[in-house]
Amino acid sequence: MSDIVYTFSRIEVKEAVITDQECEIGNICSLVVGMTAISGDHSAYIDGVTGHMNYDKATFSGVIGAIANEFASGQNFKDSLRNQIIAQTQSPAQASDFTPPPINVN
Repeated sequence: MSDIVYTFSRIEVKEAVITDQECEIGNICSLVVGMTAISGDHSAYIDGVTGHMNYDKATFSGVIGAIANEFASGQNFKDSLRNQIIAQTQSPAQASDFTPPPINVN
């Protein structure tokens, strides 16, 4: 198995549309974090949503990387993705150039 390359493939901010106990209107209230792993011909994807936040947009742009990395680390994204890639490499491969013979039903 070749080296696994991990990338953030989805970073989607969620903005509060109303003010409530957890977030003010217009502030960033949560973040969808998605990560992809690629190793040779195999790939895997995982994502999740952070807990409640309350960042104004200017502040959030300076901490988004740290939040994404901390979330992915806390959710063990790399371990999960690595296990998915390993499982793919160990599963049976599709037979190529195989034509099944005719089968009669009795």
